[in-house]
Amino acid sequence: MYSMMTIVIPLNGTPLEGDLSVTAFADLSFDLPIRWLREHGVHGHVFAGAGNTAKLTQNEYKHFSPRRFLESFRSSVGCGFVVPTSLFRLEANYYYVLKQTEHDRGKNGFRFSFSAPS
Repeated sequence: MYSMMTIVIPLNGTPLEGDLSVTAFADLSFDLPIRWLREHGVHGHVFAGAGNTAKLTQNEYKHFSPRRFLESFRSSVGCGFVVPTSLFRLEANYYYVLKQTEHDRGKNGFRFSFSAPS
């Protein structure tokens, strides 16, 4: 199954931006033990994501450090349920922030999302 997580990491009230962006995401989906849920496509999943950006234009490349870039990656993990319907796909997930910077405002907690049916 495919799952998508969107992370918006504000930095001093503005979106984090850059010319170089690196992200990674892993999702493991599994059937639930209740037959009725399996028959209707409802399943669980666990996931992890990490990423970072760096500004390289306007002479910022002179200050770029691969070590600092790797050390400042943000990461999170979570788990949840996926409920597919003919009209939309509902995800109910719990996110846990593993790493963020002091200016980030990421929070642990439940998130609900709707997307187009798959």
